[in-house]
This record gives sequence, C-alpha cells and structure tokens, in this order.
Amino acid sequence: MNSKQMLSKALQAANAPHEMIVAAEQGYYSDYESPLDTPCIQLVNDLRGLGLEALARRAMNGEFDATKEESDAWWEREGQQLATEMNLPPDMLTKLQNKSKKP
Repeated sequence: MNSKQMLSKALQAANAPHEMIVAAEQGYYSDYESPLDTPCIQLVNDLRGLGLEALARRAMNGEFDATKEESDAWWEREGQQLATEMNLPPDMLTKLQNKSKKP
C-alpha cells in the first residue's frame, strides 16, 4: 500500500471531509506528487483545523511519509534529471543512484 492509500484510509476512518480524502488520493499531501512545498505541514495544519489532533500526530510521526518504492519511482521519473540539471558532480550522482537502489 502506498502512502496516499494509507492516508486515505486513515482519513476515512477519522470521518474527514470527502474533499480532503479525494485530495489525499490524488497526491495533494504526497511527498513526491504534491504541488505544495511542504505537504506534510499542510496536512498537519488541515488535520488540526478539523480537530483531528491524533491523526495530525500520526502524520508528524511519519506514518504517511512516502515509501521507499515511491522514492525510487520519483528518482526514476524526475530525480535523475533534476540531479543532472543541478550539475551535481558525477561521483555524487552515482552515489545518489546507488543509494536509491538499496533495499
């Protein structure tokens, strides 16, 4: 189960508004898919605004952070290109690639 699904299930169980559940499913709060700079902070603020403090604490504890698989998918989809565009030294790029492949 990916982080969007985990968050969606938790929001459903907490009776969060339907719009928030849909946003979570679409990646609004996702580490690698969100249009936000700080999706976890926004999630915590939104949860607190709804009085869902226990769920906000779970988010702050990393329960809904992206999985290794999601990180690897981002690396393949965008990360390598970004590292190249940032003109990272070849040895650093190799280290990043190898790090993303570790279990």
